[in-house]
Amino acid sequence: GEKIAGADSLVLIEKFQTPQAAVSLRGRGVLRICWHLGSLWRALGIFSFLPTFLADGLYWLVAKCRYHLFGCVPAGWEATTAARDRFLP
Repeated sequence: GEKIAGADSLVLIEKFQTPQAAVSLRGRGVLRICWHLGSLWRALGIFSFLPTFLADGLYWLVAKCRYHLFGCVPAGWEATTAARDRFLP
């Protein structure tokens, strides 16, 4: 509730609508997603033990430099309806 209300970035909700629901924001959320992806991504997920300020600091650093690091989104690209339905407005 309160944790999500002011969020202006990535929000991961695991085990949604169960008593074990867990919310991860920004950097910690990315690391948890990597953990769930498995394979080589799981190696990054191991770092989810980092203190929040470090995980978020890395998150903001990558966010600031993402176009330089990964390139930009091609013009005219749109997410599929199935992908859009997985995100909140």
